[in-house]
Amino acid sequence: MRFNKQVVRQHTVDTPFDVSTLTTLPTVEIVYEHACQTGTVLKAVIASKPDGIVFAGTGDGNIPLRDKLLLEQAREKGIQIIRSSRTGSGVVTYDGSEHLDSTLGTIAGDDLSPQKARILLMLSLTKTKECTEISGHFKKF
Repeated sequence: MRFNKQVVRQHTVDTPFDVSTLTTLPTVEIVYEHACQTGTVLKAVIASKPDGIVFAGTGDGNIPLRDKLLLEQAREKGIQIIRSSRTGSGVVTYDGSEHLDSTLGTIAGDDLSPQKARILLMLSLTKTKECTEISGHFKKF
């Protein structure tokens, strides 16, 4: 057997997440940024009042101005926002070059794909709705 990577973060039974007693998980949607996006999809997702949104932005999880305004409204409604990257690999760093996390209240998805970030946010929301605690989960798991 050959391994190309070693898992260094806590996972599976080494986490506080226990789904054995859950019948449902919080609702988390993924929105992908793309050229000539109008904001219609993001507006519809926000209007559906999910518990969280994973925004798959360009590069380091960057967010266009129009979407920043929409995501700001989402945060005001208590919707948690994870910044992820649609590029397929790489790390979305805390605050990035535009200080998005500290100004918008978003959370950097680190090296998780949008799909994996969605799962971690769903699990995190079963434990807390506090942004700082959820951010800690994205640094730890």
